[in-house]
Amino acid sequence: MRFTAHPRSSRSLRSFFAADNGATAVEFAFVAPPFIWLFFAIFETGLMLFGEYSLQTGVQEAARKIRTGEAIKDAWSVGQFLDEVCSNAVVMSDCKTKASVLVQSVATNFQQLTTSVPASKLDVGPPAANGAPQRQFNPGKASYYTAVYVTYDWEFKLPLMSAFGNVASNTRRVIAYTVFRNEPF
Repeated sequence: MRFTAHPRSSRSLRSFFAADNGATAVEFAFVAPPFIWLFFAIFETGLMLFGEYSLQTGVQEAARKIRTGEAIKDAWSVGQFLDEVCSNAVVMSDCKTKASVLVQSVATNFQQLTTSVPASKLDVGPPAANGAPQRQFNPGKASYYTAVYVTYDWEFKLPLMSAFGNVASNTRRVIAYTVFRNEPF
Protein backbone atom coordinates (compact mmCIF):
# COMPACT_ATOMS: atom_id res chain seq x y z
CA MET A 1 0.00 0.00 0.00
CA ARG A 2 1.39 3.32 -0.97
CA PHE A 3 1.01 6.48 1.09
CA THR A 4 -0.07 9.59 -0.75
CA ALA A 5 -0.32 12.97 0.81
CA HIS A 6 -3.50 14.83 0.73
CA PRO A 7 -3.24 17.56 -1.93
CA ARG A 8 -4.32 20.22 0.52
CA SER A 9 -1.76 19.25 3.17
CA SER A 10 1.16 19.25 0.71
CA ARG A 11 0.13 22.69 -0.49
CA SER A 12 0.08 24.07 3.07
CA LEU A 13 3.44 22.44 3.76
CA ARG A 14 4.96 24.08 0.67
CA SER A 15 3.47 27.43 1.60
CA PHE A 16 4.86 27.09 5.14
CA PHE A 17 8.45 26.64 3.88
CA ALA A 18 8.03 29.29 1.18
CA ALA A 19 6.69 31.94 3.55
CA ASP A 20 9.18 34.53 4.76
CA ASN A 21 7.04 36.13 7.45
CA GLY A 22 9.20 36.51 10.57
CA ALA A 23 12.47 35.70 8.76
CA THR A 24 13.85 39.12 9.63
CA ALA A 25 13.09 38.58 13.30
CA VAL A 26 14.84 35.22 13.28
CA GLU A 27 17.87 36.63 11.46
CA PHE A 28 18.01 39.53 13.91
CA ALA A 29 17.88 37.07 16.81
CA PHE A 30 21.02 35.40 15.42
CA VAL A 31 22.88 38.63 14.63
CA ALA A 32 21.89 40.87 17.55
CA PRO A 33 23.73 39.20 20.49
CA PRO A 34 27.17 39.17 18.82
CA PHE A 35 26.62 42.69 17.51
CA ILE A 36 25.62 44.02 20.94
CA TRP A 37 28.57 42.21 22.59
CA LEU A 38 30.94 43.69 19.99
CA PHE A 39 29.54 47.17 20.58
CA PHE A 40 30.11 46.93 24.34
CA ALA A 41 33.54 45.31 23.85
CA ILE A 42 34.62 48.26 21.70
CA PHE A 43 33.23 50.68 24.29
CA GLU A 44 34.98 48.96 27.21
CA THR A 45 38.27 48.67 25.34
CA GLY A 46 38.08 52.36 24.48
CA LEU A 47 37.37 53.20 28.10
CA MET A 48 40.38 51.12 29.20
CA LEU A 49 42.63 52.84 26.64
CA PHE A 50 41.39 56.25 27.78
CA GLY A 51 42.16 55.18 31.36
CA GLU A 52 45.66 54.17 30.32
CA TYR A 53 46.17 57.54 28.63
CA SER A 54 44.89 59.45 31.67
CA LEU A 55 47.13 57.38 33.97
CA GLN A 56 50.15 58.22 31.79
CA THR A 57 49.19 61.91 31.94
CA GLY A 58 48.95 61.69 35.73
CA VAL A 59 52.36 60.04 35.96
CA GLN A 60 53.91 62.71 33.73
CA GLU A 61 52.42 65.51 35.82
CA ALA A 62 53.44 63.98 39.16
CA ALA A 63 56.92 63.08 37.86
CA ARG A 64 57.42 66.67 36.80
CA LYS A 65 57.10 67.66 40.47
CA ILE A 66 59.82 65.13 41.36
CA ARG A 67 62.06 66.25 38.48
CA THR A 68 61.84 69.92 39.47
CA GLY A 69 62.40 69.16 43.17
CA GLU A 70 59.00 70.33 44.39
CA ALA A 71 57.99 66.89 45.69
CA ILE A 72 61.40 66.35 47.28
CA LYS A 73 61.47 69.75 49.04
CA ASP A 74 57.92 69.18 50.35
CA ALA A 75 58.88 65.61 51.47
CA TRP A 76 56.03 63.94 49.63
CA SER A 77 54.87 60.55 50.77
CA VAL A 78 53.78 57.80 48.40
CA GLY A 79 50.18 58.77 49.23
CA GLN A 80 50.71 62.38 48.14
CA PHE A 81 52.37 61.19 44.95
CA LEU A 82 49.46 58.84 44.26
CA ASP A 83 46.97 61.64 44.95
CA GLU A 84 48.68 63.71 42.27
CA VAL A 85 48.67 60.81 39.79
CA CYS A 86 45.05 59.83 40.44
CA SER A 87 43.76 63.40 40.15
CA ASN A 88 44.36 63.05 36.39
CA ALA A 89 43.20 59.43 36.07
CA VAL A 90 39.51 60.25 36.41
CA VAL A 91 38.27 57.08 34.68
CA MET A 92 39.82 54.92 37.41
CA SER A 93 37.59 55.70 40.38
CA ASP A 94 39.50 53.35 42.71
CA CYS A 95 42.96 54.46 41.55
CA LYS A 96 44.18 55.36 45.05
CA THR A 97 43.43 51.90 46.43
CA LYS A 98 44.41 49.70 43.47
CA ALA A 99 47.38 51.47 41.86
CA SER A 100 50.92 50.24 42.47
CA VAL A 101 53.82 52.70 42.58
CA LEU A 102 57.53 52.21 42.10
CA VAL A 103 59.75 55.31 42.20
CA GLN A 104 63.45 54.45 42.21
CA SER A 105 66.47 56.77 42.05
CA VAL A 106 70.20 56.25 41.74
CA ALA A 107 73.04 58.75 41.82
CA THR A 108 75.33 57.46 39.07
CA ASN A 109 73.71 56.81 35.67
CA PHE A 110 70.76 55.38 33.75
CA GLN A 111 72.50 52.02 33.38
CA GLN A 112 72.59 51.49 37.14
CA LEU A 113 68.94 52.54 37.27
CA THR A 114 67.95 49.69 34.97
CA THR A 115 69.36 47.17 37.44
CA SER A 116 67.29 48.59 40.31
CA VAL A 117 63.88 48.31 38.57
CA PRO A 118 62.13 45.08 37.51
CA ALA A 119 63.00 43.68 34.11
CA SER A 120 59.33 43.37 33.21
CA LYS A 121 57.00 46.26 33.90
CA LEU A 122 54.29 43.68 34.58
CA ASP A 123 56.22 42.77 37.76
CA VAL A 124 55.31 46.15 39.26
CA GLY A 125 52.03 45.66 41.04
CA PRO A 126 50.17 43.09 43.06
CA PRO A 127 50.54 39.43 42.20
CA ALA A 128 48.09 38.15 39.59
CA ALA A 129 46.11 36.07 42.10
CA ASN A 130 45.47 38.66 44.82
CA GLY A 131 47.32 41.01 47.11
CA ALA A 132 47.88 44.56 48.18
CA PRO A 133 49.45 46.96 45.70
CA GLN A 134 53.21 47.44 45.95
CA ARG A 135 54.25 50.95 46.85
CA GLN A 136 57.87 52.13 46.91
CA PHE A 137 58.74 55.81 46.79
CA ASN A 138 62.35 56.95 46.58
CA PRO A 139 62.49 60.16 44.51
CA GLY A 140 66.20 60.72 45.17
CA LYS A 141 67.93 64.07 45.30
CA ALA A 142 69.07 66.74 42.88
CA SER A 143 70.63 65.34 39.67
CA TYR A 144 69.63 61.74 40.53
CA TYR A 145 68.44 59.39 37.78
CA THR A 146 64.83 58.43 38.46
CA ALA A 147 62.33 55.88 37.14
CA VAL A 148 58.62 56.16 37.90
CA TYR A 149 56.25 53.23 37.29
CA VAL A 150 52.57 53.20 38.14
CA THR A 151 50.39 50.21 37.33
CA TYR A 152 46.66 49.65 37.64
CA ASP A 153 44.84 46.36 37.19
CA TRP A 154 41.86 47.07 34.93
CA GLU A 155 39.14 44.46 35.35
CA PHE A 156 36.93 43.97 32.32
CA LYS A 157 33.24 43.82 33.19
CA LEU A 158 32.14 42.24 29.92
CA PRO A 159 32.33 38.44 29.72
CA LEU A 160 34.62 36.80 27.15
CA MET A 161 37.20 39.59 27.35
CA SER A 162 39.82 37.24 28.81
CA ALA A 163 41.81 37.37 25.56
CA PHE A 164 42.79 40.93 26.47
CA GLY A 165 44.00 40.12 29.99
CA ASN A 166 47.75 40.10 30.56
CA VAL A 167 47.97 39.19 34.27
CA ALA A 168 44.82 37.15 34.80
CA SER A 169 41.61 36.29 33.05
CA ASN A 170 39.57 39.48 32.47
CA THR A 171 42.33 41.63 34.08
CA ARG A 172 44.76 43.80 32.17
CA ARG A 173 47.63 45.58 33.90
CA VAL A 174 47.72 49.15 32.63
CA ILE A 175 51.22 50.63 32.88
CA ALA A 176 52.40 54.24 32.91
CA TYR A 177 56.04 55.13 33.34
CA THR A 178 58.70 57.73 32.77
CA VAL A 179 62.45 57.86 33.25
CA PHE A 180 64.35 61.12 33.73
CA ARG A 181 67.19 62.88 35.52
CA ASN A 182 66.23 65.22 38.33
CA GLU A 183 67.14 68.85 37.77
CA PRO A 184 69.94 70.37 39.88
CA PHE A 185 67.52 72.24 42.16
